[in-house]
Amino acid sequence: MTLPKTNQSDDMLFSLDDERKQNPNQNKWKILVVDDDDDVIAVTRLVFASFSYEGRGIQIFTAASYKEAVDVLHEHNDFAMAFVDVVMETDHAGLDLVRYIRDTLQNNELQIVLRTGQPGYAPEMQVILEYGINDYRTKTELDNVKLVTALVSALRNYKNIVSARQAIKEQEVAKAVNKSKTLFFAQISHDFRAPLNGILGFCQLLNISPLNQEQQEQVSLIQQSGNHLLALVNDILDLSKAEAGKIQLDIIPLRLTELIEDTSKLLKMQLKNGVSFETEIASNVPEWVLGDPVRIKQLLHNLLSNSIKFTDSGFVKLRVSAQALDEPNCKLQFDIIDTGIGIAPGRIETLFTAYEQADTAITRSYGGTGLGLAICKQLAGLMCGDIFVQSVLGKGSTFSLTIELPMAKSQVLEQSDISKLKPIQVAEPSEFAHILVVDDDAINRMLVRKMLIRRGFNVETAEDGLQACELCQQQHFDLIFMDCIMPNMDGFSATRNIRKQENARQVPIVALTGSDTGEDMQKCFKAGMNDFIQKPIDMETLQLMVSKWLGFRTMMK
Repeated sequence: MTLPKTNQSDDMLFSLDDERKQNPNQNKWKILVVDDDDDVIAVTRLVFASFSYEGRGIQIFTAASYKEAVDVLHEHNDFAMAFVDVVMETDHAGLDLVRYIRDTLQNNELQIVLRTGQPGYAPEMQVILEYGINDYRTKTELDNVKLVTALVSALRNYKNIVSARQAIKEQEVAKAVNKSKTLFFAQISHDFRAPLNGILGFCQLLNISPLNQEQQEQVSLIQQSGNHLLALVNDILDLSKAEAGKIQLDIIPLRLTELIEDTSKLLKMQLKNGVSFETEIASNVPEWVLGDPVRIKQLLHNLLSNSIKFTDSGFVKLRVSAQALDEPNCKLQFDIIDTGIGIAPGRIETLFTAYEQADTAITRSYGGTGLGLAICKQLAGLMCGDIFVQSVLGKGSTFSLTIELPMAKSQVLEQSDISKLKPIQVAEPSEFAHILVVDDDAINRMLVRKMLIRRGFNVETAEDGLQACELCQQQHFDLIFMDCIMPNMDGFSATRNIRKQENARQVPIVALTGSDTGEDMQKCFKAGMNDFIQKPIDMETLQLMVSKWLGFRTMMK
């Protein structure tokens, strides 16, 4: 069938017909038809004029030669499909165009259907094997139905390829965003804790200095304010990490009864006069479980400290029970019961919303940021649990925390029961104890140096990794405290370089870090560090770390 040649009015007719039938807000599929036969182009337009796929119409672009097709491809890079004639201005113009699309433009998404009226010029098997086409048809076999079939098949393939590549791109973007979040939290944690380290550390040094009563009170107030600010920073960082999905739980064997006892012992000091503290642990609660002791302590500490804070008389009780699940998991329930001020029914639903408290007057009377319960809710969810509340205004509240943890196997316990290890007996520091403190913050360097000097140690300092490496080449050190984030050379690179030095391979290196993520801790160990202390640093923690490593070295001496 031969149709008259198309003209501008024909183009307008097809275009208007498409616009009437398609939603103008939807993009059309772009199809390129490359053929030097006007009749073939006209038939193709006619067949696709009123066709739509997945609610999107067809927009046809035409070219009568290789050069015209290249110009169109330069103007539009989002064609879904191309019908390409083989023989045009040359016997292989269509094949050259395929090479150009695949090799020069590096476009492997565009679906290409070769069609020819002279199959002898391009044998089918050879073309399919050597060229990146999706189908090869003679013009006589492409009737209306087969044209539509070829189009639908091509559009479906194109959509799948684009969707797959988009998914890969989104995964790459998500990975990059997660990496940026990790770096951000590490940096912001370092930037917050570094000045707090100076404030709280020097307060400790002042407290053990000769002060009159008024000075002692002022230092105590500074320290209380600093501790409050530290708690606020920790809460904000924890909440931000939870919302960003950056909290990672450690899974290690832990003795549950010991964890409960340690947490309770610490909080009993906060009880008001006339308030008792009770602990009740059911007989079916496993002694050993696998979990994150730091985060479980954080959960119990937040919930118990809330009850203690809002209870002026009566009692605060911690009741622990267990429910067996599919091996080896168990469901633990911690009920924190108090006879405190209680919560009005209408306020309970907002308790776990960040920055919310049951009543604005509570902030003025009892303090707090309103972040603790929001963080607890997030942490409980990470442990396949939840938090529920029952309360009567004026009579008290019960907060029920549930978490699911695997029970530890007996063979694991034998290897990891640290309670069987005897602590090292440490003698007074000896003259060989030569310590290097590496930190880019002058205040932090001075603080750690003064703390160590008060204990009788010989201390050198360096302000970045490069200086630390140079000092290690010149002198022998028995212990190194290494900040992680520094200019010129960070603590990780410095540690790797120090480990290459013959006289420093076995020197214990302890990270001074403002971060608390497991990922950063693993990074410290991977670099060759032996241990880590999280800022802010207090004198007791610092002394315990020194005793741990220099005590061992003293025994070796």
